[in-house]
Amino acid sequence: MHRRRRDKIRLFQDLFERYSQLGITNPTDRPVAISGLVDRLAETFKMRASHGVFDDYLHRSLLWHRADTERMQRIQFAPDRQVPSWSWMAVNGRIAYPKVECCEVEWNSEIRLADGELQATTRRLQQCKIEPRDDGACDVRSAAGSAEMGWVKFDRTDIIDAQTLECVVVGRDVETCPKHMYHVLVVTPVSRREGVVFERVGVGALPRTLLCFRTRPVTARMV
Repeated sequence: MHRRRRDKIRLFQDLFERYSQLGITNPTDRPVAISGLVDRLAETFKMRASHGVFDDYLHRSLLWHRADTERMQRIQFAPDRQVPSWSWMAVNGRIAYPKVECCEVEWNSEIRLADGELQATTRRLQQCKIEPRDDGACDVRSAAGSAEMGWVKFDRTDIIDAQTLECVVVGRDVETCPKHMYHVLVVTPVSRREGVVFERVGVGALPRTLLCFRTRPVTARMV
């Protein structure tokens, strides 16, 4: 990654992590209070931003997670001010961004952010066990007993039934990386009536063996 690009990513991630620690009396003011800063960053970066996600830094913007063991709460916005689940502005609580700079990552070009709507393909999990840990994350391992293991950090409630979950592959480590993990958003379906619609419930890093590549991925909207 070019140094200038890396520095910009570190800048907005550090600012958003710091901002998320601030106590705001009314949680629905969370996106409003930082909108001016987001607009200035977007102008400086010469790119568009939607709900705190920059389009040219889309993948790194999406990979936020809960910073504490304390669970996040979904903010209840008015119908005309809804914030999508893939934005950290939709929840109340501290956030952090995973460190993925130790290896080069191939980012998924199929993820699109257009007119404030995120479109992506999802993949099912293989048969696996999701086991909560004391630090607030969950270990994910094959039900067949494979030694390979990944992790997931749910935003709110831990979901241990893997059959109810799917993943959006945001990027994958290049093959020269020791673990070669897939960086994913963990999602769950909320509607199949007007197309397939999912909402984000967490983020994680999984080995290829835990993702289903035998079937075609599902193209979906994220709300």
